[in-house]
Amino acid sequence: MSVFKAEHLNILKKEANFSFEDSEIYNYRVYAYSWGRYHDPLRNESGTDKDKTEALKAYRRAVTLYERRGDAGKVTDIENKINALG
Repeated sequence: MSVFKAEHLNILKKEANFSFEDSEIYNYRVYAYSWGRYHDPLRNESGTDKDKTEALKAYRRAVTLYERRGDAGKVTDIENKINALG
């Protein structure tokens, strides 16, 4: 990571993975939702391994953040994705 001057990423890295809960992504609704989409095994997003648990964790966090903003339409959309994952 030193080549890219991104040593701070090593702090977030745990067992070869980044922890969603310990990242800044966790506190931003758009990024939390995107984390869910990229990990969602029912979607065709590329770039990460598909992981239902990670997708659900991120979608649930995004719901909380969108509820705080009062965006009922987005909450419903994300809840539908959660339900589809079972």
